Amino acid sequence: MAAGGMSERYYGQGSFSAALYDLIDGALCPENEATFYRTLAIGTGTPIVDIGAGTGRLTFALAEAGHEVIGVDLSCDMLAVAQRKRDAADETVKNRTSFIQADIRALDLGRRTDLAIAPYRIFNFLLTDEDRSRFLDGLHRHLSDRGRAIIDCWGASDNSSRLRPANQNRRILVNLEGTPFNVARTFKSDKVDQVRKVAEFTVGYEILDKDNRVLKSKDEVLELRWCAPDEMRSLFERHGFRVLSELGGFDAMPATLPGDRIWVVERSDCG
Repeated sequence: MAAGGMSERYYGQGSFSAALYDLIDGALCPENEATFYRTLAIGTGTPIVDIGAGTGRLTFALAEAGHEVIGVDLSCDMLAVAQRKRDAADETVKNRTSFIQADIRALDLGRRTDLAIAPYRIFNFLLTDEDRSRFLDGLHRHLSDRGRAIIDCWGASDNSSRLRPANQNRRILVNLEGTPFNVARTFKSDKVDQVRKVAEFTVGYEILDKDNRVLKSKDEVLELRWCAPDEMRSLFERHGFRVLSELGGFDAMPATLPGDRIWVVERSDCG
């Protein structure tokens, strides 16, 4: 537990969630996610912008496929991991990648791109109307005339039963090979604010010895604002985007059921 019994922010500075991202969150991502982004990146003529790049999981996947990629994230802890990966990469991948610490609500790269991606529900971390508007306005400014953006969005409805994560109260245990430690993560509780449309999850992390005795524990708070499909369509229209595809998953099939969405959009003032 953090000092004074207070929970820390998920992916915040010094958080276990940031330090253990590749071992837990990253490892749980769908196997076809990277293939999906690499396929849509074919023919891109400019460096790709990876918004919310974190530890560079998709940044490096795209670079290995031959693309130049700029990874943007606010977390200095996660970018430090990304930079260590970059330092260890071969020269070709190293030369194709760069990382910038920046607030995605105030993005100003001084260039436009043919493809920007906002993967792994980064949009849902924007909790207020103002934050979402600032992000979408900045995204619009950064797209070229032929540019597209891909936004992976947690698409819950106002039905609170849909807001519980699939792994609620499930404990994930990871063996840290080559060390005397294991780690565990548990979604312990949740609160749903129907007015703000924000779900707050308390996530517990434990550092364990090899007999799984707890050596250290900490709770972190994960807040996500859910975005129903109708709300997203309205947001895109108001901020100058045209929806090209509304997909239900990384198999690139059109969405037919309520739930998560992958949106492919372009500027509506071009073409």
